[in-house]
Amino acid sequence: VAKGKVGHLKHAGVGEVVFTDTFESGDNRRKYCQVFYDHVSRFGYVTAMRSKTEIGDAFADFCCQCWVPLILVRDNAGENIGGSLIQELRNRNVQSAFICPHRSQQNFAESYIGRITVMASFGMVFAGAPLFMWVHAIKAAAFINNITATFYFRTGVWATPYELVHGERFPDASVVVPFGCGALILLDEDEQAKFQSRCVLMIFMHYADRH
Repeated sequence: VAKGKVGHLKHAGVGEVVFTDTFESGDNRRKYCQVFYDHVSRFGYVTAMRSKTEIGDAFADFCCQCWVPLILVRDNAGENIGGSLIQELRNRNVQSAFICPHRSQQNFAESYIGRITVMASFGMVFAGAPLFMWVHAIKAAAFINNITATFYFRTGVWATPYELVHGERFPDASVVVPFGCGALILLDEDEQAKFQSRCVLMIFMHYADRH
């Protein structure tokens, strides 16, 4: 993308342009999270990483789970330059655009990080969850944001980010439960024993990526 043209990308259609940014998760095992955000639909996706060298794998995960954008907008931070991300963009024929940090366009991703971080913080506090569940709380917050209806001033409609991206309503909103609550998990047949419980009590941490 030519220099100085990034400012016009905000007028793109749903899913065409995706903004990305990296932030520290606070988890010692997975220190970083990579955010992919479509500001038109307000759909976001978060994936955890052990190091910044896994950004290419994070983008590949986003493409497999969601969609392949036309343009990926990223800042000039060192972790986003070269390496596996550039190769992954070439393999998927995705154009790369740069934006300087602290510009209004890059704030699309940064403001999204702020929103899901606040949501995850409330979930952690009310659940009394330990710190190692922080990454799961962020991913759960991103999922809730994607299926929550919001008003789009550009089109004048109420819709969810999921609905704008996939063209249909989320199939079953009853899966939404408080983060950190108890959950009964049905064991597989090979794990079940006679005269013993077929379920086990666990702690709910994250929604499935696919439903």
